[in-house]
Amino acid sequence: MAKNLVGLSRLCFVCLTVFFAAATALAPAKAADVEKRLALVIGNGSYAAKPLPTAANDAGLIAQTLQAAGFDVVGARDLDQASLRQSLHDFREKVQQSGPNTVALVYLNGYALQFEGANYFLPVDANLHAASDLPTEAIRISDYTKSIAALSPKAEILVVDAARTNPYSLTGDPLAGGLALEEALPGTLVAFNASPGTVGPPETGAYGTYAHALADAMRQGGLSLAETFEQANLRVNQLTHGAEVPWDDAKVSANFEFFTLTADASAPKASREKLNTMANQPIRSFTAADAYAAAIMRGTMEGYLDFIAAYPDDPMAPRVRAIVAARREAIVWHRTWLADTPEAYWSYLRRYPKGPHVWDARRRLHELAAEFDPPPSFVEIDYGLPPPMPYEITIVERPFIFFGDFGYPPPPPPPEYFLPPLFAVFYDLPPPPPPPYAYILPVPVYIPVPIWVEHPVYLVPPPAGPNIYFQNFHNTVAVNQSLATVSITPPQGTPVVSPALQQQGLPGPAGANHLPLLAPALPTSLAKHIQQLGGLPALKNNPALVGKGPGGAPLNAIVPNAGTQNVLPKQNQLPGFVPGNAAKGILPPPAGTQPPPSTPLMKNKLPNNPPVLPLPGAQGTNPVPPTPNNKLIIPGKGKLNPAKPPVPLDLQQGKTLGSPPPPPPPPVFKPLKKLNNPPPGQPLPGPAPSFQPDLHRKPNGKFVLPGAGQNGGPPPQGAGGGKPGAKGGPNHGCKPGEVFVGGKCVGP
Repeated sequence: MAKNLVGLSRLCFVCLTVFFAAATALAPAKAADVEKRLALVIGNGSYAAKPLPTAANDAGLIAQTLQAAGFDVVGARDLDQASLRQSLHDFREKVQQSGPNTVALVYLNGYALQFEGANYFLPVDANLHAASDLPTEAIRISDYTKSIAALSPKAEILVVDAARTNPYSLTGDPLAGGLALEEALPGTLVAFNASPGTVGPPETGAYGTYAHALADAMRQGGLSLAETFEQANLRVNQLTHGAEVPWDDAKVSANFEFFTLTADASAPKASREKLNTMANQPIRSFTAADAYAAAIMRGTMEGYLDFIAAYPDDPMAPRVRAIVAARREAIVWHRTWLADTPEAYWSYLRRYPKGPHVWDARRRLHELAAEFDPPPSFVEIDYGLPPPMPYEITIVERPFIFFGDFGYPPPPPPPEYFLPPLFAVFYDLPPPPPPPYAYILPVPVYIPVPIWVEHPVYLVPPPAGPNIYFQNFHNTVAVNQSLATVSITPPQGTPVVSPALQQQGLPGPAGANHLPLLAPALPTSLAKHIQQLGGLPALKNNPALVGKGPGGAPLNAIVPNAGTQNVLPKQNQLPGFVPGNAAKGILPPPAGTQPPPSTPLMKNKLPNNPPVLPLPGAQGTNPVPPTPNNKLIIPGKGKLNPAKPPVPLDLQQGKTLGSPPPPPPPPVFKPLKKLNNPPPGQPLPGPAPSFQPDLHRKPNGKFVLPGAGQNGGPPPQGAGGGKPGAKGGPNHGCKPGEVFVGGKCVGP
């Protein structure tokens, strides 16, 4: 069997080589018509201040999606400052060597904070005690985006999935909440998971909402770069019930699509045409519900103000006014910082005397040797925006702005021509198994992209190696880390099982069972450092290495199937996730809410919904034999009949599709009761007596208290040594069941 697998593996690699050669031959000959794709994906979650349980999973999901889309991806998790800085430097050099026809994408997940008009991404070893520590303890993001933009690539995409509440307790001046607004440079798109000055909600599932929505939008096909992020922003707002409002700024003129649509994808194309027609209409031409969705998709100040002007009394108007308040303050501060004059900082302080950037303004005035109070002849600078409304002042004076705190009603569901129905199987992913080694990103379950989606013809295929998703983007890819095998199943066909690819040049620890590492390759400098150390360090107590489930099956079997259930560590289970529900299209309800009577879902985009076969070798089964007649199914070639458009599916016996439940109310913290001080002249009351003595077990198994004095203190003088029941003996003359306390016997 082993020889058959080796032979099959060699044949697979031969077929893949032919596939790459054919794909390269089909590409246009002109250099100007080709496109290379590079990506750097970082997921930092192991912070000492407050760990982020989904950061590495999110990075793994984004990396896998980018690999399927033809990106040459390098990625890592939990990097310290030196490794993070060098990884960014390595990526810039890689972009420079790739040439001008390169699309460069950087995805950062972790904590990011703003300081004096700039955003800083935190390595896991950041040690912050004061706001002024940020420039030395973190990485200023703009330093690297500007250096990559200077290379004039075809497009540069920066995604900062890190707008979260500050986990550090700082002394002195506070930091403004959220991220600072950044204007995209020409040829660049900048995207945040939450609007400038705001933060997203804590993540409770296996993956973050923004990463999930962005990966889904990338897979849609036929969307431009701007449309991809518009759909992701609207999906996040829908899934969080309005608590999170992502943001992006794009100045990319080059045409770019993560995936294109096949020629026979008539239904998706028709919806795209309607989307393009409706997206350019004025806000007032929509109904109130659709106008809200259009405003969120556009994400501009003009769009939000148009909504308020058209629908001032709509239930969504207060929510939009809060968005306007945060956006206006972020714009004012950004233009203040760009001006960088005493007049600019005085102007900000006049508009927002208690705003989030007051400390930044005062600090900069001190550095400019200017007074904090403006002179009588001071004239406010022109921001191009009217002053904030009175209600806006109270909104922005919070330590941080979180739209889930205001108690607004949830937004209405967006129209389908703006946002397709949820692909339930993709949003019901189980958590990935823990990576066996340090730095390596997790490998999520791979869900095939729709069959009406394909790669652009001008795309240069990524290098062969750990990326098996590019040539299998329509197939199911199942990884068994314990057996070191990969199973590839076309939509209609028999699985092909072969040994997994290894991470090149990164040997594992001595005695490792050659575990497959199908995650992206590590950054060059980090890989070289690991080689010098003798290999990747294994993680202690990793279920992928030592854990066994029922029947001796590994704990990290990751592909759900109808025949055998996979056993995952309990702490890694998705809240509300029931094994098998993903295949049924059942989404777990949001935390703290009751499940709705019905959820808008969608059929599996693989026609006929082929079942996922049991994982080869799991639960003691034999590996799947080769296909009949010993014919090999070439990965990536298993396509089905002409594509069918997505069909909304109600799995609850034809009931009307319901709206998502409203978000749970924010917790109410009651103030602590004041202590009543005694009247003057009376002593303060002492601590209440407390019994905390050690327990001793008698031979009959009962617990008794040792002979102790009051409040569990030492025995009184003369105690001990007497007969049981005698004064000063172990029971101090007390009756059975009584305890000697405070000089007397106390009964039960």
